[in-house]
Amino acid sequence: MVKLRLKRMGKKRQPVYKIVAVDARAPRDGKYLEAVGQYDPMTNPHTVVIDEEKALKWLGFGAQPTDTVKSLLRQTGILYKRQMIKKNFAVEAIETNMAKWREGRKIAEPVKIKTPVAAPAPVVEAPVVAAPAPEVEVPVDVTPAPVEVVSAPVIEEIQSSESTAEVKGASSEENA
Repeated sequence: MVKLRLKRMGKKRQPVYKIVAVDARAPRDGKYLEAVGQYDPMTNPHTVVIDEEKALKWLGFGAQPTDTVKSLLRQTGILYKRQMIKKNFAVEAIETNMAKWREGRKIAEPVKIKTPVAAPAPVVEAPVVAAPAPEVEVPVDVTPAPVEVVSAPVIEEIQSSESTAEVKGASSEENA
């Protein structure tokens, strides 16, 4: 059985994948039958380059894509085109449907609009003429308000030195 899957390339912590047609029993990074495309997840947004003819050829031979490769084929529209070919659509109908699909993808994707940031215009302040403020005399009342003294009852605690000594003595006898 032939599969379309990813073959890891690149350096440590900087993966780049080849999309390859490979025998299902082969190891992940082993020999492959044909390279179909390339996938770079480290760029923002990720980069997918797939040779459409090769991908359609291997799908026509019955190659089974892995989940990740299937997702990449769906994003590029190759699976949609393969579906229309299987249903015997006319070539013109396939081209018009693919054009509509691409337009729909452009609308569905978030639009990133970069507007040039203009330099802020210098703020021109009108000259302020300081007019002398008229001086107004305010009479100041300096007499303090009467203060009421409220006395609260004070509770005094009286402890005798004997009562504290007895408590200390009792605790030392218990420990011995």
